[in-house]
Amino acid sequence: MHKGLLILLLGLTVLLSACGTNSGKNTNDNLYTLSGKVLGYTGGDANVEALWNEDSYGIGNIKADGTFSITLENPIADSRLAGLESELNPDDFCSSLQVSSSSKGTVLPVLTITKNGKVLGRIGQVSSLDMVNDLNETNYTTLNASGIGRVYANQNTVISGMCQDNAVHIDLNLKQGWNAVYISVDGKAQAKIASSGNNLSWYYLAQE
Repeated sequence: MHKGLLILLLGLTVLLSACGTNSGKNTNDNLYTLSGKVLGYTGGDANVEALWNEDSYGIGNIKADGTFSITLENPIADSRLAGLESELNPDDFCSSLQVSSSSKGTVLPVLTITKNGKVLGRIGQVSSLDMVNDLNETNYTTLNASGIGRVYANQNTVISGMCQDNAVHIDLNLKQGWNAVYISVDGKAQAKIASSGNNLSWYYLAQE
């Protein structure tokens, strides 16, 4: 399993709003809102930002009890986007990725918590914090976990392929705008990245 891929997609951030769950919904044609309650958060009132590659795609707030809400920018100007194939394949770990169009886009692995201009940590949707700990210890062969995040596409796009010596199966049907992406690892160093999956809790990932 490719550590860079899993870390990239770890929060890669959909439908309930209760303790430990989350929501992601279109409020109208141009807005996409994420909200929920974060487990283990202790940072007090702060900002929650959609930051990736030194760009910001939205800013919201998180309260001391861990409840948060953020609206992601949509649409995003093409000049701020990269080729979607390269965004999903940053280290060329996948040589057989098939993309239905020359889409541009970006990924949003996690949301960033900031306060007074300083980064407090990140929040992401994962099956448990054990996933984060196992990643840090490079324990991929026995990792059995899942995560949810976001991918933005500037047009409808289908992405598929078997990658990393057939260890990663990618099956994405992306719509224009923000999309939920589900990542699962089966405990046998086999991973699947798809457009559907189980809902997961938000966790506080602390400072990197």
